[in-house]
Formats: sequence, structure tokens, C-alpha cells
Amino acid sequence: SDDSSLVCFHLSPEASTRATDTEFESGDAIGVFAAVRDDKLVPAGLHSSGNFADNKKYIFDGEKFVPDGESNSIFVTSYSIDYYAYYPYTTVGNPLELTFHVDADQQRQTESDLMYARNTDGSGKNNIPLTFIHKLSKVQVPYSQENVGSAAGTAVINDAYTGSILNLSTGEIRTLASDVRKDIIMSKDGNADDAVFSAIFPEQTFLAANPFI
Repeated sequence: SDDSSLVCFHLSPEASTRATDTEFESGDAIGVFAAVRDDKLVPAGLHSSGNFADNKKYIFDGEKFVPDGESNSIFVTSYSIDYYAYYPYTTVGNPLELTFHVDADQQRQTESDLMYARNTDGSGKNNIPLTFIHKLSKVQVPYSQENVGSAAGTAVINDAYTGSILNLSTGEIRTLASDVRKDIIMSKDGNADDAVFSAIFPEQTFLAANPFI
């Protein structure tokens, strides 16, 4: 098939960023679902399976997202199509209940930054814009040896829920409160004198009586 019939995706606005506060990097993989409209005027929601496209893996090439090989390709059709995407790519049993856990060790934080985008323009085009939004919470703790009197070591979030369930059709997310809580080792940016610790995890409440970092 020629490239004109191949559906690709680009970032809109260009400033869609990941947890690292940098742009998507070449090699980053997203998962894409697509649904066909029954009514041309009404966006198509996803089903638990059997959608027009189910979890196709698309890779960022530095400019746009392209399919990871023939088996992941989506092609233009005469139908009105709506697209739903997420980052980072993973195995998905049911797009209405995507289960996602952040890493307990967040030295490499981008793998924990669950992001979501949808395009419900019903476009028949082959170059689809996606605007990604962050779905989890991020805590940042600035650290200065001058204020504390000792060099920065490690920082840990105590007893946190790490799991969420995301509905890729609606974008709604809920915290998996049935999970065992875990300690999360925060990412460290900086040196022993001045550092910023950060962690990404699901929305939740910590009791004031327990220091959570």
C-alpha cells in the first residue's frame, strides 16, 4: 500500500511533554485504538474489544508517530473514525479498563508518566493531531543543603498506591485502592547540595499524622 493511505499521528500542540518536561523522544511508543462512527455526527466510543483498531503500536520518529511495522498499521477508509491513544505502550486486555502501575523505583521516570489523548474529529485524514495530557499526579520536592545542613541522599514516598484504571474511551481514571501500598523511590535531579526530588503516582490522600515523604 502507498504511504498516502497510511494513518500517522502528530503532536498538537507541539509542546506535548512527558514527565521529564522534555518533548517525546525518538523511539517512544504509544498505543492507539480507533472506532467507527455509527452516526456520522456522534463520536464513536470504544468497545472492550473488536474495535476498528485495537492497541496498535506507534513509534515516535522525531516528527510524528508511525506504525511499528505492517501489523500495527492503520489505513485511511471512507468511514468516520475516532482515535484514542495513550503512553507508554503496554499490553491492554480491555481499553475501557487499562490497568497501569507506576514504577516503585522512579530513577527512570518517563515509564511511569501515563498520558492520554483522543481525536474525535471523525476525520478521514491520514495525519491526525493528538494532544496528550498527564493523567497522574506529580510531586516535586526542592532540596537545599544550605537549609537542611546535610547532603541530599534519597527521598521516598511512604505507603503509596501505585495502580490506576484508565478508561480510554472517556479518559476517566480511578486509583486502584485494593492494591497493597508501596514505597516509591523518588527521581533525583541535581547534586548533593541542591536537588529536586520528584515522583509520579495516582491521586490519593495521605494522613497528616504520617509524614508521607
